[in-house]
Amino acid sequence: MEFNEIRFAYDGLRRGQKTYEEIHAMYKAMPDKTAAYHRGDTLLHTAAAFADAEAVQYLLEQGADANKENEDGKTPLWMLASFREIGPHLAPKSVYNSASALLGAGANAMKKDEDGNWIYLAAAKNGSGEFIQALGDKGVRITRADGSGNNGLHLLIESLYNPINNCRQAEERLKKDEESGAQEATLANDRRNYEEYKAVMEARLEAAFAGAKALLDAGVDPEDKNNMGETAHVLAQRRGTKKIAALMAGEITGDEEPSGGNAGGPSEAELRAAAGGMTIIQAAGKKDHDAIRALVQLGAGINEIGDIYGYGEGPALAMACRSCDYETVRLLLELGADPNLKAGNGTTPISWLSVSQAGNIQKIFQEDWPSKLIGAMVKGGMDINSSVNDKSDTFLTWALRDSTEMEMFLMKETLRWLAVNSAIVHGADVNRSNGAGQTPLMLASIGNPDRTMRMADEIQYLILENDGDVAARDKNGDTPLHYAARNGNEQTAKVMAENLFDFGDPKPDTVNNAGKTALDYATEKNNEALVKFLLSTM
Repeated sequence: MEFNEIRFAYDGLRRGQKTYEEIHAMYKAMPDKTAAYHRGDTLLHTAAAFADAEAVQYLLEQGADANKENEDGKTPLWMLASFREIGPHLAPKSVYNSASALLGAGANAMKKDEDGNWIYLAAAKNGSGEFIQALGDKGVRITRADGSGNNGLHLLIESLYNPINNCRQAEERLKKDEESGAQEATLANDRRNYEEYKAVMEARLEAAFAGAKALLDAGVDPEDKNNMGETAHVLAQRRGTKKIAALMAGEITGDEEPSGGNAGGPSEAELRAAAGGMTIIQAAGKKDHDAIRALVQLGAGINEIGDIYGYGEGPALAMACRSCDYETVRLLLELGADPNLKAGNGTTPISWLSVSQAGNIQKIFQEDWPSKLIGAMVKGGMDINSSVNDKSDTFLTWALRDSTEMEMFLMKETLRWLAVNSAIVHGADVNRSNGAGQTPLMLASIGNPDRTMRMADEIQYLILENDGDVAARDKNGDTPLHYAARNGNEQTAKVMAENLFDFGDPKPDTVNNAGKTALDYATEKNNEALVKFLLSTM
């Protein structure tokens, strides 16, 4: 019997061509159970490298040295720490049982590798939760961090990035092909890949959960920050490892029964795991509908106020609006969110409308989520003509006063255009003024006085078509024509003025509280074309 034949036999085990019984017989057939073979590996190194707990126990009973180093300085325990395989061919608890056997035989768990790494941190990088669990159960100290300040919890979470991302991409590919009407052979392949990646992800998550519980039980603090200033708890939430995040938050213990909810539904522990230790506002920010539903079932207030990306406070509905997340907005409304709720500063959820925190801007604009979101808010009870902030702006005047967030666009239509159009479609009063007496037509006419507003003339024209008052006056006595004359773009200013005259008499002779007419402002800006046009109207 050759040493390498045993290693090759494990490849056969993966493919279903060998059994554990056959491999164990090969070990027993080896004449020297303690000898070193290729690059100093012993049979125990090999058994540990493949997490074969029965072979590990047998070789230890035959006198194999649990601390024997190969030419790379690796002991059998270090070989086991590098094991990453998952699959139905593995015996249950294979890593845990292998580690327990080696530790029981005196394996040194405090030996660092040649780079100075602790063995439990190396195992955490590989996502080997069972290994960490075995160390913890044997009383091994597993609480230290690496040179970057990452403790075992940080590293376990990071090990899950690829499994989670691979599953997500496979699911997105399947959904995309289903929506495009791909051939059945393609869809079958997509489904197979998705199920395989999902199985891997779930196995990795469960292994990491076991390791995380062991680390927490050993005293590792999930709120300790690494050198980047991030705690393991925050990292778990950011990576979407919700069950582990819930464990870190103390929402679950990991010892609960797997089922037992009312009427066959999820148990409280399962709901807390689904919530991932998040608030309902955080869940909305992550677009996590399962977490939102779980939190509502657990009694979380759908309208509770909290931080919105550090920009201020608002409810979950505001958080969803900040990402222009139509689907989450619709869910929150279905669950009872109040679209007219005002935070302490007087803002309502719709006043957070933006795409700055959106993950897929292309999808948002191509599928017109802004218009759908506004429609859902109105259907959910939002008063389109009520104030949305402490300046008495309606949604329409608010959308026209903002000069940055609303300028986002993909092809042509800006977020501002979509918001204004949708507001008017849903009954916005185009002549209702804000606290300064400004009407939507005034704000559309001036745009941003320092920079051209994209689609400014189209927005103004839309308001005019819906009976915008061309002669209205604000509290400073300014008319829409005054605003147009102060537009930062000379050509746009002239077009705006012409549009006003096309829809009525904007009263060019009107003098504001400062004693000036629109012509005075056009002259101050040296806008010759507009001056000439205004003179022609008098």
